[in-house]
Amino acid sequence: MGKVKRQARKHSNHHDNPANGRGVVVRRQFSQKQAAPAKSSPSVKSKGPPARPKIPFTKYDSILLLGEGDFSFTLALKLHHKFHHITSTCFDSKEALHRKYPDVAKTISQIAPDNSQIDGDTHDPPNTEPEWKGFSPSPPSSAATAKKIHMLYGIDATKLLSTHRKVLRLSGPFSKIVFNFPHVGGLSTDVNRQVRHNQELLVGFFKAAKDLLSSPSKPARVTSQSDAYESDDEYASDNVNQPSHSDPGAVNGQILVTIFEGEPYTLWNVRDLARHSGLKVIESFKFPWSAYPGYQHARTIGDITTGKDRSEDDKRKGAWRGEEREARCYVLENKEAITSPAHRRASRRKRKEEEDISD
Repeated sequence: MGKVKRQARKHSNHHDNPANGRGVVVRRQFSQKQAAPAKSSPSVKSKGPPARPKIPFTKYDSILLLGEGDFSFTLALKLHHKFHHITSTCFDSKEALHRKYPDVAKTISQIAPDNSQIDGDTHDPPNTEPEWKGFSPSPPSSAATAKKIHMLYGIDATKLLSTHRKVLRLSGPFSKIVFNFPHVGGLSTDVNRQVRHNQELLVGFFKAAKDLLSSPSKPARVTSQSDAYESDDEYASDNVNQPSHSDPGAVNGQILVTIFEGEPYTLWNVRDLARHSGLKVIESFKFPWSAYPGYQHARTIGDITTGKDRSEDDKRKGAWRGEEREARCYVLENKEAITSPAHRRASRRKRKEEEDISD
């Protein structure tokens, strides 16, 4: 039987011939069109004008300022916001104040031209009213007195109800009690001790200030609006704590304390200290330095006039320059303060609206 001649196998290199005896799947490649640049969506709102600085005062406020240092904040409130219902205090005696801050005399002359300050640690005003628990709600005797800014030396923020009770009776109760940048000074270089000392300062201040706040039953002494608001509401606060009745001082008073952002200041735990002192933080916001022209952070040790912290043109320099640092203001109220349902709703709505702006 003859052999069947097989056809010779054709050699193939699969690198050259991908067919390799198998079915080949051919994938067509289509050129994709370039995506057109996305058009701005009409739903995305463009950023509006920057929010104006928050001024936490109203035209009806009676303000107590503590720890004022060189009184530059007081002067800013008077010159740029036209507030006059102010009692401004500093911790130092008159002699120590002028020694620490050589330029303070010029500031004081603009605040109180008649130079009628009182040393709160050495003088008590004559008691012309019967003694009672709390402050007398009677208004000042004249319009001139009402518009005068009272300045007190030697006032300890932790002794408002003891040592300084009588001298503060002239102008209390207050709808706003303000302590900007409280600090005990260089008592210790240890951070933990510094934190503890400053916490003790804040607790003492909170407990002393709480009983000086106004309320509907204990109104602040406000007899007229500040001049700036007679025709201009540019700086009027949006604060919901505004009177809605005939007595503008019959409101729940507030405590305002401002500290720098970041450690060690955040270690003070202002919210916890307030809660343990019978207060509650109702809001906080970035401190608007630009809203108070001329205000500068005064160091506890005083102004530095020589050395490496002064430039050639005698300007302050250095990392401690407070007005160039971020700071936050906390607004506190008495836990036991009675608020109306409308006030609570307005507070919640306002905090929600300001959440993005404040943070």
